[in-house]
Amino acid sequence: MKNKVGTFSGEDSSIPNYVKNLLQRIGKIKILYLTERRKEIGKEEADRLLSLKVKRGGNEILKNIQETVAALLGVHIDAFESSPSSPTSQASAEMDVDNFLVEVNGSGIKEALRLLLDVEFEHSDILLVEEPEIHLHPAIETSMMRYLKRISSDCQVFLTTHSTNFLDTAEMNNVYLVTKPNSTQIQQLDVGEAEAKIPQELGIRLSSLFMFDRLIFVEGQSDEDAIREWASVLGINLSQANVGFIHMGGARNFAHFATEATLEFLTKRQVKMWFLIDRDEKEDYEIIKMQKMLGNNAKIKVLKKREIENYLICSRAIKIFIAYKKKLISNLSQESPT
Repeated sequence: MKNKVGTFSGEDSSIPNYVKNLLQRIGKIKILYLTERRKEIGKEEADRLLSLKVKRGGNEILKNIQETVAALLGVHIDAFESSPSSPTSQASAEMDVDNFLVEVNGSGIKEALRLLLDVEFEHSDILLVEEPEIHLHPAIETSMMRYLKRISSDCQVFLTTHSTNFLDTAEMNNVYLVTKPNSTQIQQLDVGEAEAKIPQELGIRLSSLFMFDRLIFVEGQSDEDAIREWASVLGINLSQANVGFIHMGGARNFAHFATEATLEFLTKRQVKMWFLIDRDEKEDYEIIKMQKMLGNNAKIKVLKKREIENYLICSRAIKIFIAYKKKLISNLSQESPT
């Protein structure tokens, strides 16, 4: 360099090795940036899925992608080689969604597949997504946010959104409010600020909080996780059933969520409701009091101590048993029927 620079070891006229190493590490970071206007899904994705069928180890990757899509969207995807339209034309890859060409599906499914396949194919270190909720059903928005939270253990994820469903599923200490009163301002929010500022900025109405046909009020995130795991084992798709979860932050907040006004509002919308709580040290008269508060508007299920954890353990055990059973049947398939 023409001019010396200050380094940890003093002035130097060459680029220090630690700077070179740092720049090399930065250069290797893989970034996936999905803008608000995303390319429509089609032939390119079909080609990549089809190539997995003939690539060593590709079938396992394809199976994982299919399972992820089925769990989030409730559909099965696959790719096949199309028949040539004429003797001189070449065959091309086609993607199917539940045995229909992907092109004839609705914009919601195609937008969701666009995001899912990009993430599953690229395996980036940093993921940037603008407006992931575009064209998505509210229930799928919630499933998509849960998926993005899950992959964030291996990938740094940044989202910009106007969706209350994404906000409800996010960790509030990771939410930043971006406003433009005179100039762009970015402010990290805590739970208390969020209650006052987010509805004001986004114009949230009561209707945006009640987009589900069925609501389950649970004490916390672990209860929801256990129910979703159990539903997965039973082959029940909660997203397709339009089931939503509301976290009460513990049974102590039961009265706050079970107010007469809230129950009547939801009942008029024909929303079915269940309250799922742990018994803990509650007396019988406390349970009866809760049931009377709900009346005929909602049902309450009081779990025995650690019952929700037992559901989760059982669901995992059943998955192991099913896998073992399949393996056993495969091994015995060549032997006698007995």
